[in-house]
Amino acid sequence: MQSLLKSRKFWLMVLDVVVSTITYFVTAYVAPEVAEQIIWVIGAWQPVIVALIVGIAVEDAATKSAIMYIAHDDVAAGKSTGDEALG
Repeated sequence: MQSLLKSRKFWLMVLDVVVSTITYFVTAYVAPEVAEQIIWVIGAWQPVIVALIVGIAVEDAATKSAIMYIAHDDVAAGKSTGDEALG
């Protein structure tokens, strides 16, 4: 749970859900002309948020892949990885 609360992807997703919920209520309680402009702005920014989440996911995957690659090379070369103490 601790890692979830520190996740940038999680908080961006929460922000997107909040904005989407606000969009729903804007259409119900605001004048149609104003609601249309608000929805347009939110619709323009949502792909940016999605792209940011995807970018962070790709960055995280690349980091994890690099760490595993380095650890694999260390094991193949007979170097200590620090996992021996774990049992």
